[in-house]
Amino acid sequence: MLGDMDTYDTVYAAGFFDGEGSINITKGTNGKGTEYFVLEASVSQVDPRPLEFLQEIWGGNLRAVNANNERCRPFHRWGIRSQMAENFIRDIRPYLKVKDIEADIALNFRTVKSKYIKKATGRGSEVDQEAFNQRAIFKRSLELSRQKSHT
Repeated sequence: MLGDMDTYDTVYAAGFFDGEGSINITKGTNGKGTEYFVLEASVSQVDPRPLEFLQEIWGGNLRAVNANNERCRPFHRWGIRSQMAENFIRDIRPYLKVKDIEADIALNFRTVKSKYIKKATGRGSEVDQEAFNQRAIFKRSLELSRQKSHT
């Protein structure tokens, strides 16, 4: 998060992410078979220095990736999820020009918390289906916003 970070650093991060980054809402399944959605932000790049900068300020994971194609060079990928992704997107949102709508969808997605309701049997819990459906709609909205921006 921002803290003492310079505004120029935030503007730089926003511009870099606007051109090279991606925002995703992914669907997964936990060990008990319960489906969930999670917000992710990531950037892939050959030169790791801008990604190291992002990791230093906002945390997350940075890893080297070997390209599957012999004509492509190995590259690096920085990624963050959940609350860390929300913090990053919230910090850079005022400066986004390309991914502004995607960022808004992502931030709205995070306002709908996954809720778990105790089962009538008193054993375990299940996902609140309304919250799950709302999160699925945000995922689809994000996908559609990308299609519109590329046409």
